[in-house]
Amino acid sequence: MLEILFFILISGGFFYLIRLNKEKDKDKIVVKESEAEKAPDQFNTYQGNDKEDEIKENLKKAERLLKAGANKNCEKVFLQVLKNDPKNKEAYKGLAKLYLNEGNPKEAVLSLEKIIALDEKDDAAWNNLGFVYSEMGKFSKSAYAYERAIEIDKTIPHRYINLAISLTKANDLEGAAKALEKAIKMNPEKETYEFLLNIYKKMGDLDKTEKIQKEILELK
Repeated sequence: MLEILFFILISGGFFYLIRLNKEKDKDKIVVKESEAEKAPDQFNTYQGNDKEDEIKENLKKAERLLKAGANKNCEKVFLQVLKNDPKNKEAYKGLAKLYLNEGNPKEAVLSLEKIIALDEKDDAAWNNLGFVYSEMGKFSKSAYAYERAIEIDKTIPHRYINLAISLTKANDLEGAAKALEKAIKMNPEKETYEFLLNIYKKMGDLDKTEKIQKEILELK
């Protein structure tokens, strides 16, 4: 499962976000531009018993094109896969990455929604959808998507931090504080404590502000 994680720092604080589907594979293949230009003529045609293998080969080809920055040809290969296999989640995930890289979040959302329609338990898709909505400034929708990702898998601390960021920007400070408290229980990092301290200050909760300040000092 490709899992966003795409972790980045949000400006103005200690905020992290998870970037879409950070690659874990060690593939070092580099596609030269001349090879990328020829790629559309190299589609496999999905015949006979080799259909599954051919789908895998075209997905690998699309990923190489994506890494090479040959976006138009990459999109064509992913769409060709979907034409022959309309329920292929990997192709939709690839398109979501491609569209986000191109600065086209609306198309990225559509691709992620296709994944969720195929598998509503795909927590990575929900998480990535939360990220894309945050990039679009739709923080309530972003928070909802992060909440769904957390419902499916409650073990990833950064998702609670991402949720807190969206809730903060949606003016739900209490919800943001609760999300950060859960993140700290799983992974007590100084930056998360400082984020929570800032939230308590905005809420005007002096008791909790003082408590967190003491806990931060104990971390040093």
